[in-house]
Amino acid sequence: MSASPGPVWSALRKAVRREIKWTANKVDSDDNGCRHLDVATADILDEMMDELVASSNDTQSTDPLPRVYDAVMNMTCVMLIGDR
Repeated sequence: MSASPGPVWSALRKAVRREIKWTANKVDSDDNGCRHLDVATADILDEMMDELVASSNDTQSTDPLPRVYDAVMNMTCVMLIGDR
């Protein structure tokens, strides 16, 4: 069961969408910003892959969803606020 989006959720969604578009435009016009985003994204993905490889050595199966979720949220934070 899930709750329907309310006015707070809608306002946050609009704000995040606006910031992502602004960041994308800034990154496109600023080579240094693009490089920073590329490095940050590569670092986040490297960490996620290291965690998944380390957990694959366990005898139990591993659910990758929490690690993927963390990586996506970290990349979103880098885009929005410039830090993880």
